[in-house]
Amino acid sequence: MNTSRILDGLHFVYIVSSFGWSVNEDGERFDVGAGTALPLLPHSPHAYSPHRESGWIEYWLGCDGSHPQWPAKESAFGMLRRPIPVGMDSALLADFRHLCLAAHSDNNKSTMVRVLGGLINRLLGRVLVLRHGRDRLERSESGIVERVLAFLDSRHESDIAQQDLSALTGLSYRRLSQIFKTAVGMSPHQYFVDRKIKAAARLLRSGTPVKDVANRLNFDSPYYFSRLLKSKTGASPSSLIPGKQG
Repeated sequence: MNTSRILDGLHFVYIVSSFGWSVNEDGERFDVGAGTALPLLPHSPHAYSPHRESGWIEYWLGCDGSHPQWPAKESAFGMLRRPIPVGMDSALLADFRHLCLAAHSDNNKSTMVRVLGGLINRLLGRVLVLRHGRDRLERSESGIVERVLAFLDSRHESDIAQQDLSALTGLSYRRLSQIFKTAVGMSPHQYFVDRKIKAAARLLRSGTPVKDVANRLNFDSPYYFSRLLKSKTGASPSSLIPGKQG
C-alpha cells in the first residue's frame, strides 16, 4: 500500500457519509466510515480513500503554527496514528462551519489568526471529549451493537464468519447474537444477508449483469444468488435489470 503522501502541519479529516479506508505511517490499514475522524500528523506518510464507487463526504482542515500543535504532544491524543470513531456529532459539524465562516471573514490577519486558533483548539478538544465518550459507549451493549452494525455495513462485498464478530466484540457469537437481536430485531447473520440483498438489488437496477453482481458480492454462485434474491424479495434478478423481464 502506498503511503507516500506527506503534508506539512496538522491536518484533520472528518468523514460524514459512506466508508473507505486509511493507512498510517506504520503501514497499518483501517476501515473507516461515517463518524470517523482522521488526524494526520505533520510530515507523516499516510493514505486514505473512499470506496471507489460510493465516494464519501468529508470535512477537511489543514493548519500549522503554534495553536494546533498541542494535540500532537498531548498524551490524551494517544490514538493520533489511528482513525478515531467519534460518531456523527452536530456540534463538531458546527465547529467546521464556524471555521469556514471565520476563514472568509473580513477581519484583519492578526485577529483572524487568533479567532481561527481558538476555533481549531475547540474543535480538536471536542474530538477528545467525543473519543472518550465513545470509549465508554463501546463497552456498553448499545456500543457493541453500533460497532457490529458499522462492521457489517462496510463489508457487504465480502464474507464474514462468526469468529470475526466474536473477535471484534470479545463476546461469544451466541451472546452477541442475543444482544444484537434484541436491539435490531434480527441476528447479525440475517442483517448481513439483508444488506447484501439490498446492495444486489441496487446493482441490478443500475444494469449490472447477474453474474457480475454475484461475484462482486461474494455469493457462492449466480444460481445461489438468484434463489436467495427470489426468496427474500419475491423478484428474480433479471426482473430488476432495466429492459429485461424474467
